[in-house]
Amino acid sequence: MPYNNALHIAAEAGNIAKVRSIVNKHDVNARGEVGTTALFLAAQEGHGDIVDLLVELHADVNIPDWEGWTALTQAIVYGHTEVALSLLKVPTINVNHVNDDGWGALLLACSNDDTKVALALISTTDVDVNHAEKDGCTPLIVSCALGHIDVTQALLEIRGINVDHANHDGQKAIDVAKTEVSITPSSTF
Repeated sequence: MPYNNALHIAAEAGNIAKVRSIVNKHDVNARGEVGTTALFLAAQEGHGDIVDLLVELHADVNIPDWEGWTALTQAIVYGHTEVALSLLKVPTINVNHVNDDGWGALLLACSNDDTKVALALISTTDVDVNHAEKDGCTPLIVSCALGHIDVTQALLEIRGINVDHANHDGQKAIDVAKTEVSITPSSTF
């Protein structure tokens, strides 16, 4: 297994001065331990200034670690909303990338009740709002199950949202809702 290089270590530690001084000596997309890149580690730790610098230097935002997590999904998992929003501005970002268990950015944002990131993802034309993870849960099912009202409402307003999708236990969003959810015929377009 490869070890993290000095760029990985500086990016993870949030040492922007060190990153700037050594970035030209390293492959910005080199993988370290468990397949992580410097960008991945900076995003995971919430170091937005380093994320922005590495993106400027053409770091590939879509390189997954060995389990399929990316810089975007790590930013969302660790609650770094502003870093996730910054990554979403990169034109080449794959908003539909999923890890080995089928979890992607929108599912994670719905799970974490990160309304800003969920709304940013929903506003892209590319995001698959009906993608289900390995147990058959969609963003709508996850959001309803956790009682995340704002995200649920935003999902219900999307043309093409599948309100009738059932997970592997046969449960639909309305079945798992923690709060009263209004699913109308207009939600099924």
